Amino acid sequence: MSVLDPSASELLDNDLALADLITEITDKKQAGKRVDLDRYLARMPERAEQIRRLALALNVLDGLKDPSAPSTGTPATETGLTGTLGDFRI
Repeated sequence: MSVLDPSASELLDNDLALADLITEITDKKQAGKRVDLDRYLARMPERAEQIRRLALALNVLDGLKDPSAPSTGTPATETGLTGTLGDFRI
């Protein structure tokens, strides 16, 4: 059995803290609460770039909707967004 050296242990602790932070952000977003990204960046300034990238990814994922969910958008015919795209008629 190997024992982690101090630097490896710090990395593991930082990774776990980052994972907890992302879980907290995700939970807030799913609950419909506002996420103050600056607050999270202040908590872990050494991981700011990772937090920004992960927050951006979460926003993209948040924009994806379950195709089986009822649509709440306006039909394309009402917005004037009709035509063809390649072989597809919109």
